[in-house]
Amino acid sequence: MTEVRRSARFKLEVELTVRSKTLGLIPGFSIELSDSGMSAILPVEVSVGQTVELHINLPLGSVDVQACVRNRNAFRHGFEFSDHKAARKLINDHCAEVATLPGGALANYWIVDSKNRVVFAKFGRRLTMADAERFATDLRNNPAFDPSFSELSDLTEVENPQIDFASAARFARYSDPFSHESKRAIVAPKLAMYETVLMYKSIRNDENIAVFMTVDEAKSWLGLSGI
Repeated sequence: MTEVRRSARFKLEVELTVRSKTLGLIPGFSIELSDSGMSAILPVEVSVGQTVELHINLPLGSVDVQACVRNRNAFRHGFEFSDHKAARKLINDHCAEVATLPGGALANYWIVDSKNRVVFAKFGRRLTMADAERFATDLRNNPAFDPSFSELSDLTEVENPQIDFASAARFARYSDPFSHESKRAIVAPKLAMYETVLMYKSIRNDENIAVFMTVDEAKSWLGLSGI
């Protein structure tokens, strides 16, 4: 019988640490996340049924979640969160909007870090105006967001930006959630996305939009090197 998945999943590739009563602290790397659990690669095998604590290193902060090892295939482990309400809060707070892309591409997600007054966003291989509109709508509806916040958007994975001049101009005029005072660092090392960002910067006439080749360069420009 084919197993029916209880919740949607999206890719989340970050470092984590598993605290096990029998094996101590185990470093690992997450693969996917849902509102009921997550999967991760660990260097050792943790027994199925064991309750552990997951310390998950998200891009702009870390969280601790208690979970149970539900399945294991060699070094790939499936964890079920012990408190599903806490897990849903984790996703709502740190990955406000997600969308799994065709072909298993990296999911889009964004994080509002009100403490550091910055929004961190990451987009997958294909970027459309619909993705940009979802991003803008979610931020405007998020009580933790302020239009003056800085932005760090990582577009490293984007290979096919489906954004033309007319749609970009409409977005700049009617939808962009950030103010002209916001410092906005866009990481776009691929030529197609780099040119699209420069087009948008020109349309918006915003000198506070800057394009970088790496996330570290963008963080440094924003004064976020320590995060």
